[in-house]
Amino acid sequence: MEGTDAPEAGIAVDRRRWPLVVLRVGARFDAEDARALWESAVSLAAERGPFANLIDCRLLLTQRVGPAERRALAELYRAHHEALRRTLVCEAWVHGSPLARGVLRAIHWLYRTPWPSAVYRTLPEAENRCVRALARHGLRPGGDDASARP
Repeated sequence: MEGTDAPEAGIAVDRRRWPLVVLRVGARFDAEDARALWESAVSLAAERGPFANLIDCRLLLTQRVGPAERRALAELYRAHHEALRRTLVCEAWVHGSPLARGVLRAIHWLYRTPWPSAVYRTLPEAENRCVRALARHGLRPGGDDASARP
């Protein structure tokens, strides 16, 4: 987990440890990248059931995430709220910069998720949060793209 396979732009989705989904955000992404990601999550949730998102934003250049982008992301949360409310177990966002973590928290202030969502400094902290949340639902991360139940 320590390495990053994030694209230069956009978001890479890794489902190999389903129901733990690891999202790696590149240095740049736009509203269309985010919209495609949410639509994919809604489709996957309907097909496969409960999951947790570990969102690795360590490469994200937060100065490119201005007020308009933050509002757009909050709107995406609102738009997909009902579809994910019962299946998204938790979200754990990661960024090493205190300033960047503040930007990510601002998005959450614009929209309070019905699922647990927090911002962490390190990947191990965030992964631990996801693993604990999945365990409360009788799930554990798998080693491939198959559902993993204890």
